[in-house]
Amino acid sequence: LSAGAASVLVATSVLGGAVGLTNSTVHAGSPDKSTDMKKFTDLLADQRLYDEFSRLGLGKSPDQVLKELRKILDEAAPETLGELLNALDNGRVDYTYGTSLGQVFYRLFHTFSPDSSDFKHSSYSFYSLLIDAVKKRVISEDKLKGELTQKVAELEEVTDRERVERESKEKLESKLKDTSMDLQVKEEELAKAKETNNNLAKSITKTLSQATKEKGKLKEELIKEKTKAAKIAKELMDKLTASEKDKNRAIQITKELADKLSAAETSRDKAFAVSTELANKLAAKTAEAEKLMQNVGSLDRLVESAKREMAEKLAEIDQLTADKAKADAELATANDTIASLQTELEKAKTELAVSKRLIESGTVSKRLIESG
Repeated sequence: LSAGAASVLVATSVLGGAVGLTNSTVHAGSPDKSTDMKKFTDLLADQRLYDEFSRLGLGKSPDQVLKELRKILDEAAPETLGELLNALDNGRVDYTYGTSLGQVFYRLFHTFSPDSSDFKHSSYSFYSLLIDAVKKRVISEDKLKGELTQKVAELEEVTDRERVERESKEKLESKLKDTSMDLQVKEEELAKAKETNNNLAKSITKTLSQATKEKGKLKEELIKEKTKAAKIAKELMDKLTASEKDKNRAIQITKELADKLSAAETSRDKAFAVSTELANKLAAKTAEAEKLMQNVGSLDRLVESAKREMAEKLAEIDQLTADKAKADAELATANDTIASLQTELEKAKTELAVSKRLIESGTVSKRLIESG
């Protein structure tokens, strides 16, 4: 008899009634529950094989059965655990002692020794393991509920972020659309600008070439102008020197003429004073002569004396007339001299002003040439 065949036979004999019960309580469309039932029956078969054929190496030891039974209960579907827990609810209408699935497994599975660290149990029954699995599930469910709540909150946060990002994306897409249109316009403008720049670059190159040529010409002309300016500067310096000499000479002449003019005016004033004095004397003598002429007829005895006095007076008049004529001539000469000196003085002043302008012009030209 092979181990596989023995397992089948044992499972059939052990669960004859239980399998029928299981088939009657398992609903169609519950593959997880069916899988759990198969695991339980397979494990019971391995337990029975160990009990009867362990010497042949068949079945599983109590420790192995305990370990796998815990695993099956921990991984069992909620429907499976619910049906197994019905065995503990003696208040149910359909409760019948000894016939529920949980009660069958309670009778068929052995009791197990507790873990070394478990001081609350003296042994483990199927119910002990079932309740422990349910406690773990409840704790796990509570933990999962908290995690689920956190995940829901995270999901809501993610949903809000997605909504914000979606709205932001829509705005960005709108902006991108506008930007794309602007970019197209900018590209067209850029193309035009590039063409303009190329044309401008060609124009600048041409202008630069012409400017270089013009620069060469201007440089040559500048050299010529500098040479010419240096020559003109030298000439101006010479003229400036000559003008300064002329200025000094004109100043000296002006001073001499002013002195002469002053002397001539003094002489003129003196001659005018002498002429005035002689004119006064002449008028007085003439009046005296006329008075004597009036008195000649009545004064016979004084005729000779009057004649002599008259002759003397006439002589004095003639002398005074001659002196006055000489004084008038000297006055006229002095006036002519003064007029001539004034003319020469004005000429000298004009030459002095011209010399000053030439000196100023030469100084400005010199500065311009030096700064250039």
